[in-house]
Amino acid sequence: MTEKIKMLSDDIKVPYAQAMTTMLFARVFTKGLKATSRELPEPFKTTWPYQHDRIFAEAVAFYYFVLMKDYQNQPDEDDWPD
Repeated sequence: MTEKIKMLSDDIKVPYAQAMTTMLFARVFTKGLKATSRELPEPFKTTWPYQHDRIFAEAVAFYYFVLMKDYQNQPDEDDWPD
């Protein structure tokens, strides 16, 4: 990532770094969740397959939501449906 960002134009360096960092944190979370689930006591263990891609996508979506929530338009009270 560090080498790639050096080759990018200045206008996309920050968005690229933010996107890659978001995905990195999602990967750390996903791997940690899988490791934690293996260590659960027997009553909490399941035989379900670990769906890495779905969990990763949800983690990325959540991180983006947290990053962007302050920039989303908030509806005025008059815009709420009755």
